[in-house]
Amino acid sequence: MRPNRLTIVIPALNEEEAIAETVRGALAAEPVICEQGGLDGVSVLVVDDGSTDRTGEIASSIEGVTCITHPKNLGYGAALKTGFRHAGTEYLSFMDADGTLNPASFGTLVETMKRDRLDVVLGSRVHANSQMPLVRRIGNRFFALLLSLLSGTRVRDSASGMRVLTYRCLEWIDLLPDGLHFTPAMSAMALFDHTLRIGETPVSYKVRVGRSKLNLIQDGLRFLGIILSTAYTYLPALFFILAGVMMVLTALGLGFPMLEHYARYQEVPEYLFNRVILVSTIGIGGVMSFLMGGLANNAAQLVHRADFTRHGRISRFMNRWVLRYTWFFGLLALTLAGAILLPGLADDGGRLMEGLHWSRKLSLMLLVIVGAFLLMVSSMYTFQLMAKRRLIRLGHMREPAEGPEDSAQSASSTTAPSISPS
Repeated sequence: MRPNRLTIVIPALNEEEAIAETVRGALAAEPVICEQGGLDGVSVLVVDDGSTDRTGEIASSIEGVTCITHPKNLGYGAALKTGFRHAGTEYLSFMDADGTLNPASFGTLVETMKRDRLDVVLGSRVHANSQMPLVRRIGNRFFALLLSLLSGTRVRDSASGMRVLTYRCLEWIDLLPDGLHFTPAMSAMALFDHTLRIGETPVSYKVRVGRSKLNLIQDGLRFLGIILSTAYTYLPALFFILAGVMMVLTALGLGFPMLEHYARYQEVPEYLFNRVILVSTIGIGGVMSFLMGGLANNAAQLVHRADFTRHGRISRFMNRWVLRYTWFFGLLALTLAGAILLPGLADDGGRLMEGLHWSRKLSLMLLVIVGAFLLMVSSMYTFQLMAKRRLIRLGHMREPAEGPEDSAQSASSTTAPSISPS
């Protein structure tokens, strides 16, 4: 059993102006942290990430501090991973070395973690008394809002540099990036992975000492990319279905004039041929994207070996009412294609489609494509059901409460993680 202690990991790159004050503040805060968090002690570990100034020298000279040095700069996330690997305590934490954060706040974070039985607790810097610069405040609010909308759980500060996590989180820490986008990646994974419980509590934040390493544009794009890619990993259906809906709506908009013309004259003139091709292509692409979303969501459940409740209605609808019956609609499409083709063969003495009108030829082609695709989707869906049932039997996945039939097709009743009140 690991000791009931907290390890504070401080990644530092060229922070000679602030590192001494930050480290001494962390050491001085130990009594407050232990009393408030119910801990037996606090360890401070500095990771000098290839600094070219005196950061490592200063940190090493302070008694009671462990300092690990990277010969070259590996990145903010890499420094944190190094620190976590050298910590053997039950509770792990990290804070920036720039003097913006008060280490005494770790007591509140640990207290919140123990009280609410959480795996990760974020120290939110976004509040009325925060001294965060306006530009960074706007950026943080944007990323927090995006992550909240995608995950279904509200978070105020997705890139906080002050957090506490339990030792078991090391199982997935190495999956996170090595750069500055380590923190939003951790937030995203903790929010989307329903086996983890995440909380948040406000912490003080003041103007940093020295120059920031954050590039607002470059790192902002990285933050955006990591949030979207993590969301896609856990909820791919959301992206496929949104794309499918947009394509279908576009097809309907472009096809409305044709429908109006057909309603008036009961014919589709040849000058609309190109529009028919365009509308058909976009519409079929939208349907394919919609169905692929359902398959992708099921694949994500198999990969993560967990059923999800967020966006569960979409998942249940896709599995119960769409994917389950794709074989039927696939056969129906091929049957309709045969109904179009056979009369033409009989009338033309076996000359394939020679006497068919262009609109009937196009319909035949589209029905064959759609029918074949639906049968392939049905085949893949059947394979996913078999794989999921096998994982349930082997004990790698939990069987939802709906019963055996629905268990392989719907989201489980696992409680979604939530941000604890501040």
